Amino acid sequence: MTNPLFTSLVVPQDGNAGWQPKPVNTDTSAATGSDPSGYTRAVMRDGQFSHSETGKASLGSSGTAVQDATAAAKVPYETALDPATRCRVAPDQVKDETILYFPGRGEVTARDARALGWLSPTPSSAQPTPTGETPNRPADAPQEDTNPDLQGEAFTDATAEQGLTNIVNSTGGMEQMTAIQEIISTGEVGQNTLATLASQMAIEPEQLQQQFAPVMQAFEQQARAVMSEGGLDSNDVVAWAQQHKPDMLQRAMHKQATMRSTSGYATLRQEYLESMADHSPSVALNADLGPGFSQRQDSKGRVIVRLPNGSEVEWRHAIKAFGPGKR
Repeated sequence: MTNPLFTSLVVPQDGNAGWQPKPVNTDTSAATGSDPSGYTRAVMRDGQFSHSETGKASLGSSGTAVQDATAAAKVPYETALDPATRCRVAPDQVKDETILYFPGRGEVTARDARALGWLSPTPSSAQPTPTGETPNRPADAPQEDTNPDLQGEAFTDATAEQGLTNIVNSTGGMEQMTAIQEIISTGEVGQNTLATLASQMAIEPEQLQQQFAPVMQAFEQQARAVMSEGGLDSNDVVAWAQQHKPDMLQRAMHKQATMRSTSGYATLRQEYLESMADHSPSVALNADLGPGFSQRQDSKGRVIVRLPNGSEVEWRHAIKAFGPGKR
């Protein structure tokens, strides 16, 4: 039996005239009722189904549904991911091994987040942070008016500070940036740049080199003071950064020279501490974290920290939550 649908789509061809393409089908029976050119489709993106119509806004998505549910629950984390599929899950689907992302803190499992106090004991009892109030900060606390990175940190050596001021006020910005890049890359100002800067200051290159010496020393002392806080050896931090975080170290140096801020070194120091269980496990095991804290190494070689409340978390998460400046 001939299928009437197929019959309606057949276009008789004249063998003597040669092959001709079939005319565009104007039948809208397969299209949406509202728009003949639009076809609805369901696609999978990042583990979430998205229902959309060609040429139109998305009709629906399981991904947006999860985001809406997360926002409605007012949980303290930004996203929750299934540990196996890395797909987002709603707050009521969070389990102990679910991976939670906390802005400014990173990723931890739900179990560790509860042990660290970042998440309430049960998902249903999560307490939202009041609008306009940051964790551990009273709502009526005075607000910062300026970005601390924009508040220049002067040298403790007044002579070095005055020397830097003289150089900055007497030379061009482009030459200063070239000098900074050369110092970061090679540890010293190149001869050509030094000669140009000296010419702008109307002094000899040797004289400028003498002015640079205390400034360079002050920069180094300032950086090492930050990296050695808490009894750390700044040489160890620098050596680790040169091997594992060279780009971060260079950004810290650039930020110190251009913005007069040492916050980049503080970030490096924190990274060094958080990764200590990886590069110096024996040091991490014997570190004094304070009353009620103890460390052990599990069968996988990980350093586990026992908190005063009896909970146990990996070293990195413990340092992130309870390290210097966190308690």
